Amino acid sequence: MSTAYRKTYSGEQMLGYTCTKCSKFYKMWSNYLKHKCEAPEFKCLMYHQFYMQITNDMLPVYKPVPERNYFCGQCGRGYTRNENLLRHQRLECGQSPTYFCDLCDKRFFRRYELTKHKRLKHHV
Repeated sequence: MSTAYRKTYSGEQMLGYTCTKCSKFYKMWSNYLKHKCEAPEFKCLMYHQFYMQITNDMLPVYKPVPERNYFCGQCGRGYTRNENLLRHQRLECGQSPTYFCDLCDKRFFRRYELTKHKRLKHHV
């Protein structure tokens, strides 16, 4: 039995228990107490060494998405910076896209978007 656990919440409601060694999730405390923690190991084929599985504690912590305080009065799109709103109003809002794909007729406001589209979707 593992003694290292983390309570998992959604807002203020507790959802269950997560083992910090093997990352298994249990809704009920009694089921968590019964589990036999065996953290899986993986063998690196190149170097013939064993590594422990990555746990949730090792994953990066993402920053929250910043608030969108600048909104376009014509279409309602929101932006985090005023410069981005001004660029949108100057180049995009109320305009028809300038660039289009000659293979599927998809349209873009920026040339680099068209180039990226052709490379990823049409392998050109």
